[in-house]
Amino acid sequence: MQGTREGLPPVAFRAEPGQVLFRDCEVGQTYQQLVKLRNCTSIGQRLRLIPSSTPFLSFSSLVYTSEAPEPGLIAPGMHVGVTVTFIPNSLHDVDDAMVVETGQGSLQVPLLVRRDPPTLTLPHQILIGPTLVSNKQVMSITCTNDGGPGQFSIIGQGQDPACPDQDKGIRLGAFEVSPADFALDRGEAVQLSIAFSPAVAGDHSESFVVLSDNGTSIAHQLSGQGSEVCVQLHSLEGRQLSEAERWQPIWFGDVALGARQQRVVRLHNSTPLPLPFCWQQTDEPVAKGSQHAQREMTDGRFGAMQFHAEPAVGTLEAGAAADIALSFFPDSQHRFLSWAQLLVDTSVPGSSSIPKYSKRVLEIALEGIGAACSVSVWPPIIRCPTNLELGQVVKQEVTVSNPGQAAAHVTWSCAHPAIALLPHHATVAAGSEQLFQAVITGREIGRIQAELVCSVEHGVDQSIQVMAAVAGPQVEFEDPGLTFGLVQLDTQVSQQITIRNPSHYSSASWTLRELPQHSGSTSSTGLASAEQPSSSCNAVVEVNSNDGAQRAQQGGETKPLNVPAALQEKAEQLLEQLHDQQSSVSATPEAAAEASHQMQSAASGQLTARMQISEAAQQAADLGPALVAVADASVMRLTAENEMDANQRGVSNPLEVAAATGEEEGGGVRVQLQLQPEWGLLAPGASTTIQVKYDLLQM
Repeated sequence: MQGTREGLPPVAFRAEPGQVLFRDCEVGQTYQQLVKLRNCTSIGQRLRLIPSSTPFLSFSSLVYTSEAPEPGLIAPGMHVGVTVTFIPNSLHDVDDAMVVETGQGSLQVPLLVRRDPPTLTLPHQILIGPTLVSNKQVMSITCTNDGGPGQFSIIGQGQDPACPDQDKGIRLGAFEVSPADFALDRGEAVQLSIAFSPAVAGDHSESFVVLSDNGTSIAHQLSGQGSEVCVQLHSLEGRQLSEAERWQPIWFGDVALGARQQRVVRLHNSTPLPLPFCWQQTDEPVAKGSQHAQREMTDGRFGAMQFHAEPAVGTLEAGAAADIALSFFPDSQHRFLSWAQLLVDTSVPGSSSIPKYSKRVLEIALEGIGAACSVSVWPPIIRCPTNLELGQVVKQEVTVSNPGQAAAHVTWSCAHPAIALLPHHATVAAGSEQLFQAVITGREIGRIQAELVCSVEHGVDQSIQVMAAVAGPQVEFEDPGLTFGLVQLDTQVSQQITIRNPSHYSSASWTLRELPQHSGSTSSTGLASAEQPSSSCNAVVEVNSNDGAQRAQQGGETKPLNVPAALQEKAEQLLEQLHDQQSSVSATPEAAAEASHQMQSAASGQLTARMQISEAAQQAADLGPALVAVADASVMRLTAENEMDANQRGVSNPLEVAAATGEEEGGGVRVQLQLQPEWGLLAPGASTTIQVKYDLLQM
């Protein structure tokens, strides 16, 4: 037997399971677990249980299997059963053991009672935040139990445990916590309400303890800050104000009626809380510092409606600055004074959907003068240096200067339809200039004299005198003259002339016609006087303007011209040569042509002396029909309708038409001019050709 025991294992029995664990037990309930003790040796073994020292742990009697060889003996590989019973009287954890004595020693089986400890998600430091004095701020915290079920109580630091009413809270200085007693299962949560109502400004702090039914306690701390409202006027237009300047009115200066002057002030909220605010305008100050300004107001009026603050409502963020635009809108020429009062809502944020602006924290005096708007225009007179053509458009820059501190709204008007100014309406910024453009259009022939009026809103109107003249259409001959030379009786000769419209803007309706003849006289010497026009057949070109007014004829008579001495001498030589040919028996056409050529040479370059040359030729009438003795001159001139003055008539340069015949004027010779075409329309810059036919007919 001794030899066989040397090969046995050190422990004769093995517990199944290796430990007994009771979890999440409730007080007063009975919990049991079965433990098997198995013989691990190759021989039969006996065992004995030692009772537990814990009163709420007990063991049942051993239960043997039917295969036991004898009572109390456990065969190899076989087991006995024992029931462990646990009846808790508290929720505390238990650590014990079941002791089994065998022939080879003792075996201890751990007996454990475990309950998951409750774990609350409640921070150790709870910060309520700033609260205005005499206000009550309530903070709600969700407290969740992430551990086992438990019951909890809240007491003040250093206080004895009590049984407070679950529906009521516990008062801790300026704080109040509720509920003070609650139970939570695993995963359950409770809303802890923490109220803070400071009576004085400054920091406040209190501690409390959360007790659990498993005997644990956790300390927590409450912190809060009591604050007073503090809002100051910090700066004006970026410049920081002194304490004395904060009590002085904000000056807007002279502001044109209907204009707007703006001053920007910066407010600083030193309060560690956001403050909803609104502005209130009043004619009666509340602060003592503003009453001085009220007593000085002797020649003006109070104008709460003339001043505005933007934004009118809003929120001043905690510890931050905010810009406020103060505006002055005068409606009459007076001095205005008003007070802008800043009201804030001191209620707890989120406590009400409608702000309650119950506390006045700031008062600003506002002062300004309503003045007429004043502008200047340049130039005072617009004069077109040259005549305009029909359809021509000229432009002239006009400058409007606004030296004031407010914008000026100007509108231009003119009664004359040919004058306009662009843009018609504009706003000239304060202290600046703006360019406009006066547009003058040649609509009708005549003089233009009108007034451009610049109407200034809430100011004195300004005006500009405009003077211009519109000339009628013109048509001119491209050639200075037209000479047919020697023309035989009962023959017709023709040449072409060209007229053109020099205008760049308007068309010209023209008519070309022959003027009636005028009688002239000759001197006793046989040479026509230079002071008298000769007998002639004249023609005129009329220019018809588009308005269809009555035509005015111009031309038909030329101004008497002085004949240069050299030209007169040349003419006398020509006449002497014609007299020398009087003895010739036959006059050949060649001789007539030569005489015509000589006459043309004498008149070349000096067609303005046409009348004098014609009268000199009349003295050679006794040469006979074969020779040219009498010169007949015709003048075509352009005239215009709606004559105004010498500079505005549609008169062109004159065209002289000259020819010679062999008969004495009044001796059975008749001159006839045929023009094709006799009328027409010329576009701007266009030209046309006219066929001129010259007939010498024997009567």
